[in-house]
Amino acid sequence: MDWLTKIKLYCFKRQLRNEHRAFRRDRINPADSKSVGILFDASGSENIKAVNALQEELKKAGKKVSLLAYFNDKLPHEGLPYPHFSLKEVNWFHIPKKEVTAVYDFMKQPFDIMYAIYMQEMLVLDYIATLSKSHFKTGAVSEFHLDMDLGVDMNGKTDVKVLLNQIHFYLSKINHKNESLVKI
Repeated sequence: MDWLTKIKLYCFKRQLRNEHRAFRRDRINPADSKSVGILFDASGSENIKAVNALQEELKKAGKKVSLLAYFNDKLPHEGLPYPHFSLKEVNWFHIPKKEVTAVYDFMKQPFDIMYAIYMQEMLVLDYIATLSKSHFKTGAVSEFHLDMDLGVDMNGKTDVKVLLNQIHFYLSKINHKNESLVKI
């Protein structure tokens, strides 16, 4: 790692830790969720398809769903039905610029559950996920996501469908209310 990257990473970690210290949120049981936020890397078409399928599944279950997409490039992405931002709207420390209101509006929303759907380490998405006001957060494990309630270790796998299946599996295991662990 070159010295410039080390400086950027140090500044990112410092800013994230400082903002996270003053950050408090209430936890919620995922079974009681009514609103869902999905933060995702939209750089690949497979990711978009998987997230669209998740969105439809959640809407059928009666949940209110909000999306925020991130494109890891500087190209214009127009005509999308949901808020999005790109690499050109991120500062040198991988933190979204203050004028990107869609990002900060998403972070302020107290979603019952927030899905962080990205496979590789993306500091800008880790920043948003960590500082989100969501009550329950889930996604792939990341070194910089300091506030994950359910983290799935992907062991090097990069398929978003596998991540979503793992999240669904574990959420279904913790969503049982008032069930006895031992049947008598």
